[in-house]
Amino acid sequence: KQPIIGNATIKQGQGMVVQDVHGNQMMVAADGVPAGTEVSIQQIALDKVGMPLPAQRKLSSLAAFELNLSGAVSKLPLQLAVHVGKQAIHPQTGQKIDLKAGDEVMFWHKGQIMDDKGIVRDTWWLMDNGYVDEYGIARTASPPYMGFSRGGTVVVTANVTTEDKDTGEVKIKGLQLNVVAAVSSAADLISMSLSGARMMSSASKVARSALSN
Repeated sequence: KQPIIGNATIKQGQGMVVQDVHGNQMMVAADGVPAGTEVSIQQIALDKVGMPLPAQRKLSSLAAFELNLSGAVSKLPLQLAVHVGKQAIHPQTGQKIDLKAGDEVMFWHKGQIMDDKGIVRDTWWLMDNGYVDEYGIARTASPPYMGFSRGGTVVVTANVTTEDKDTGEVKIKGLQLNVVAAVSSAADLISMSLSGARMMSSASKVARSALSN
């Protein structure tokens, strides 16, 4: 299906592919949202997301986007194909690291969470994973992740792993553990769930040690 550049209006019983001027695409399944819903995707700068990036001392943020569903909730996961480039920046050293075809990335959705003290905090929810192709385009791969069903701010990250002691090569891959949410704080708190489907009711109980390994 040919993408529509800019905003598009969903028609009854039809899916839709929308694209921004940079070539980033969002695919809405047929009957995913009500007919008449206006949808779009728009690339934004990483410094325009309105909060600290996900686990920025551990993860390399590659790109950010705004998804628009006009307030609708999709019955089926949205599929994204977005430009993330061919290099990542090591979050601690600033070293440029090549992204290779097949490298895994993670897709985060900006939201909120209430901590165990009843304080509502901004957070990044891990909604999907995906893989980079040879052109530097990352595509969502849900399932097993729940995928995106709402509009909002999205950030794509890569995890920089330990340097190979023999070759000096630094590799990119997705998170080893199933990270559910990265809470915005000075400590880059991470909330985890090994089940993947459950959202934890109290993020801070395991947050401090989540990405320490």
